[in-house]
This record gives sequence, structure tokens and C-alpha cells, in this order.
Amino acid sequence: MPAMSKLLVHLHLFYHEQLDFFLEKIKNVDGCDWDLVVTYSEPNSESEAKILAFRPDAKMFQVENIGYDVWPFIKLIKTYEGLDQYDYILKLHTKNYNEKVNRINGLSLSKFLWRDLLVDALLSSKENFRKCISAMDKNPKLGLVYSYELNKRPSNGLREDLSMLSKEAKRIGLRDISGATFCAGTMFLVRTESLKKIIDADITPEMFKCRCESHSTGTMAHVYERLLCFAVLDCGYKAKHVLSSVKYSTSVVLHNTISPALQFVFSLNREGENREKTLTLMGMKMVVSR
Repeated sequence: MPAMSKLLVHLHLFYHEQLDFFLEKIKNVDGCDWDLVVTYSEPNSESEAKILAFRPDAKMFQVENIGYDVWPFIKLIKTYEGLDQYDYILKLHTKNYNEKVNRINGLSLSKFLWRDLLVDALLSSKENFRKCISAMDKNPKLGLVYSYELNKRPSNGLREDLSMLSKEAKRIGLRDISGATFCAGTMFLVRTESLKKIIDADITPEMFKCRCESHSTGTMAHVYERLLCFAVLDCGYKAKHVLSSVKYSTSVVLHNTISPALQFVFSLNREGENREKTLTLMGMKMVVSR
């Protein structure tokens, strides 16, 4: 009988009130040998007790409160002793409740919907998780599994998708990244060895200390949200996109089918490094304000 694959489950716990939700979801990890590591910015004795009751051998580490969930993950994979014993890593993190609507792939994401789509793509049930990890076991060239609904292309109007992204990709030795997509929200199942370029790169906490909350000015955390996925593809691995919800995936399919035609006929967007407001009318573009 072949040995079971070995998985490291990483949960970055910023919002401690969401711990029960995530522990319930992690119960669906099945069909592999797995360990749990939890990182947090602020210690919480109640959370620590719940984690150890759930998994007595769980490891917990305090990390700097920088770089959202991205720096804690990068720090983990660069410093975790014995990381090479794990075939895969499951990256999870708490995500804030937000009344504001974020629009991605035509979806209106508010409250906990963004979080739930990311998590349910991987952990909606034991059967669902077994399918995800079985796909990795059966295909050695599959390096990444995440939500179809949150599979996104870089935009043409954000520094973190343009100069910042290309400059940092080049610095850490990634090839041309045009046309690549990434997991918006960075929750995924990833083959450990596919992260080699991230693990070997010179990435420091100082790079993530910008407190700017705006995508328009760009943050290194959002750059690495993209590069974590691009690095996997750069190593020659492929990504699999899992439907989180029939309802929302159907909406994304319709959006991806119809939106290009609508954008060609009429659209108003901000494009380029300077985020110029650009009007597109029957395929013709003109700058309307700077």
C-alpha cells in the first residue's frame, strides 16, 4: 500500500473570533497525514486552548503584524524546520467581515462571501478535500489548487499589477508573467517544492511594512499575493481551479463570456501607472481625465 501524502495545514489567525469556523472546516482534511501550524499577530489564551484541544500537537508561532496573511506564510515556508517532509501545504487565513462590496470576476463580494468561497473550494466536505489532494497525488505536474470564482488576472490599472509586479518578479528570477492568473485572497493547496523560488528569494519583513490600504498605490503584500501563484507556474507546474458554488461559478462564467464584448462596446476604466480614466467606445480608447 503506497504511503499517504503528507500535508502541512497553515492557518494565519488574525481575527480570533473566526477560529471556530476554521477549526470546523479543517475537520474536513482527510485522506492524508497532516500537521497543523497556526500563526498569529496577537496571542490569545482562549484561542490557544481551543487549538490544542482540537489538535494537541499543533504548533503556534507569533509573527509580525505586517503583510496581511502573505508575509506570515512567506516567513513560515522560509523558516519552518522540516518543511521538506511535507508534500503539500494548505494555506488558510481569517478574512474580515466587510459591508463594503468588492467586485471580482463580476461577483459582488461582501460580508464573509469572499472568505467562504475560498475556503469551500477546498474544505466544503471531506469528499471535496479528498478530490483536491487526490488530484495532486495523481498529477505530479499539478502544483496549485484553489477557487475558480477567485481566479483573477492582473489588472491594467494598479501599480501592484504593473511596474511593482514586473520589477519584483524579475528581481526574484521569475520569467515573463504575462497572461498568468492568481488566487485573489491567497487560500490554496500548493505543492511544497513548487515554492522553491519564493523560499530561496531574498524577501524580508521590511518590504511589507507599508501601512497603505489602497490598491491604487500598491503594496508589496498584494504583489506577493500574485507572485506566490506565479512562482508555482514559473516552476512548470499547473493550477487547478475548483468550483466553490454552482450559483457563483455560473455567474463568473457569464461575466467572463459577456464582459469582453461589453468592454469593447462601452466602458470607463482607470488604466496605466497614473490610473488615467479611459473611455472605450466601439473598441476606440480615449483618455477623459488624468
